[in-house]
Amino acid sequence: MGKPQSKDERRKRDIGYQENRRKKLDDLGENKVTARLDKITHKRLANLCENLGYPRPEAKKRNLVEIYSIAIIHLINREFSILGYNPKSPVAKELYQLHKIVSHLRHDEYYSDNEIIEKMKNDKRRTPRALLNEGTSCNWTDKSIILLLDEKKVIKKIHELDNIAPNSISSAD
Repeated sequence: MGKPQSKDERRKRDIGYQENRRKKLDDLGENKVTARLDKITHKRLANLCENLGYPRPEAKKRNLVEIYSIAIIHLINREFSILGYNPKSPVAKELYQLHKIVSHLRHDEYYSDNEIIEKMKNDKRRTPRALLNEGTSCNWTDKSIILLLDEKKVIKKIHELDNIAPNSISSAD
């Protein structure tokens, strides 16, 4: 065992630790986010952190903020890398938003086609056909949902709407 530290030595050590910690957190980013997760989602987040090669987050472990931050950064970057760029035109942006909403309702919320149709009608969201034809129809069908869940077709259409050839997409957009 080492020599017992005096109160002043411990205080100095703790201040040094806090300064280093603050610098590390500032390097991750300037914005703080607080989130509440249910048990299943928290377990999935822990799995994601572990899959990314970091220690599995557990209560009262050190560096949880860093591990969670890296996982969130990964998810956000992955979300925006699906297209390879950010849609530019208002129609392309709205089509992508419709795709993300329908995809979320189906895969994350486990809505049936009928529940998605009802939700989109209640939210007064234009159908993809209305959007592309500059219409106002909110008359959703199974076909609308099937088309929006086909990620390749949606991405192709967004590229067409923005007049971008798939080979000309850069990660800088």
